[in-house]
Amino acid sequence: MGDFALVIPAFDYIIVDPTKRKFATYKEIGWDEKSISNYVNIKQNHERIADFITNTVSFSASSRRNRFYEIYNRLDMLNLEAEFPGAIGGITHLSDHFEIYIVTDRTEDLQEATTEHLKKLGFPMGKIHVYFKKTLESMHIYKRTALREISTKYPSGIGIVTHPKDAKIFDLYEYNVIGFDSIKAESEFTGQSEFVCHTWDQIRSSLENQ
Repeated sequence: MGDFALVIPAFDYIIVDPTKRKFATYKEIGWDEKSISNYVNIKQNHERIADFITNTVSFSASSRRNRFYEIYNRLDMLNLEAEFPGAIGGITHLSDHFEIYIVTDRTEDLQEATTEHLKKLGFPMGKIHVYFKKTLESMHIYKRTALREISTKYPSGIGIVTHPKDAKIFDLYEYNVIGFDSIKAESEFTGQSEFVCHTWDQIRSSLENQ
């Protein structure tokens, strides 16, 4: 157990890469492979749900979000997720120095399947703590509650955020914040984090001497 906590209030595009899962979801809905690839591989689209119309499918109504997640959250789709590059090695290495907490944006109904898939991918589940949100719980309240709980055990630590806005949940605590720009542009972290990393190798080299 480390003397400090390492808290990651994020999951996609830092712990796992959901690209193949999204690709398979859009393909089942009826989008062509070239258009899917062009869409899912653009950073600005990582948190969006596509809006498209083909000769056979209209996927443009406001209800498309529900349709997308009906497919996306199936077990066979979830199991298509890959490790985000470097995440397993980074977490394994840093768990020797920090107590690691991952505060996912996933709900408790996906907890068992997500945890099992992380084990299959090779994540050291015995060395990390993973939080899941209650189905109707506010994301803002959930993350703040999780950090308050963690900070009672570890008053000091590091936060790694993929959203600049998540830096604010660390404001009341003695945690330094690092940005990870897999979703947002590096410039958006200005004034919100100590510095910005682009890869897990950079995170490791930045923190291994902490």
